[in-house]
Amino acid sequence: MCITLAVLLKSFALILLVAQCIVLAVWVLRTGRWRALCFVLAAVVMIQGSQWGIRQLYGWRDGQLVNEGSGMLTWAVMGLQSNWEGWRAPGWYNNYNWDTYEECGFDHDATVAMAKADLQKRLERFAGDPAYTKNFFLKKTYSQWAEPTYQCFWINQNKESGQPTTSLMEAVCADTPLNAHLVEWMNQYQSLIWVCGAWYLWHKRKNLQMEQLLPALAIFGGFLFQLVWEGKSQYILQYFMLALLYGAAGLNEMAAALKIRLLKPCSGQGKTAKAS
Repeated sequence: MCITLAVLLKSFALILLVAQCIVLAVWVLRTGRWRALCFVLAAVVMIQGSQWGIRQLYGWRDGQLVNEGSGMLTWAVMGLQSNWEGWRAPGWYNNYNWDTYEECGFDHDATVAMAKADLQKRLERFAGDPAYTKNFFLKKTYSQWAEPTYQCFWINQNKESGQPTTSLMEAVCADTPLNAHLVEWMNQYQSLIWVCGAWYLWHKRKNLQMEQLLPALAIFGGFLFQLVWEGKSQYILQYFMLALLYGAAGLNEMAAALKIRLLKPCSGQGKTAKAS
């Protein structure tokens, strides 16, 4: 039920379901308990059934069938485009999906056909200019995974004026000393979690069970997905929350290792004094 609700709210929550299915498949192969695969079947039925039911409900309320929209391919094409919005990074939202859908008369098949043609052009550009391709994906990745606020301040701006809606929000979200301190603190905290999490996974790589790697598998899948999908740093928040598990464990391991190293000289001195 939870994964179904997650997919209905954001379709790329399917990455979490795929990670769950991979771990479950490995577990089934090891244990032979094939009935556990009923989870996959139940998830697919609930997700597809819910999406179908929502389309039918909206069609009934509107008095006409609801088509398939612009299609997921338009989001992927947008994620591979240079951004003409000015301040936004490569691959970020640029209204391509809506503009293409509108240009094609809101016809799903025509929109998908145009998206395929545009995708071919982008792939040819990437293949023909390796330096451009490297720079594109470096900037896109950095803009999403190294942005510590996950757009929380940007989202709380008034869309018409571009300014915060209240004095408190202005102090927190606008270009103020408080905002600068918050961003710096968030940057350090984010770095701490990623570094400690990576250290923990590397340090414990030979001892971790498959199910303990589920969050890491979802993070890795999300990283690959965000390379081609429409970019936003806010999309990375769910992966950062998964990384908190490894970050906390890594910090704990580091603290324990540091404590042992600090206590060793003290123990040696105590034995020497006692012997004297």
